[in-house]
Amino acid sequence: MGADPLQAEKDAATSALVADAGSTPERARSLVEAFATVVAQEALAVIAGTTDVATGVLDARVARLRRLVDALSNDERFPSAYELGAIFKVTESQARNVIRTYQARYPRAYRSRLEAGVKAATAEAKTINGRDVWVIEFDDPDTLDYGYDLLRRRGLTKGLERDRSLQRLTVPRDQKDQNGKGAVQILGSKKK
Repeated sequence: MGADPLQAEKDAATSALVADAGSTPERARSLVEAFATVVAQEALAVIAGTTDVATGVLDARVARLRRLVDALSNDERFPSAYELGAIFKVTESQARNVIRTYQARYPRAYRSRLEAGVKAATAEAKTINGRDVWVIEFDDPDTLDYGYDLLRRRGLTKGLERDRSLQRLTVPRDQKDQNGKGAVQILGSKKK
């Protein structure tokens, strides 16, 4: 088989994701390859009449995001708002709206992608200012936000602190949900 006729465009798109979204070159290549596959499949399905054509811009972006996420390998994290902004050529705020809409429409798919990241977080028992707490460190901000929201939904709000700059949560060790589970049990994070 010959060389990829789109390689020059893929290289340019990879460079753009590195420059515009702050992606690593490896991450940018993964996103570009997945997106190129998604867009090609989508175009052919429209021509064949085997897919619905979205009538609104937001619906089209959310559907394309769903296909992009499905095309990524399971070990790839969910695209950030900066990455989506660079891909869709929209502001970071508009990209966050696409992500929130995706979360609402496909909660199970979104959760399954982020749950792996939450389980990979590391929790360390510490005493800070006389309080016994778990300090839970995350690898990316979207997983941090998901973990924070998960703990809040389970009622662990008293003393729960999110530090986005350090990508960590701090939560009292004695705080439990209605089922008697603490933060580390709820998140399934690894203990140091």
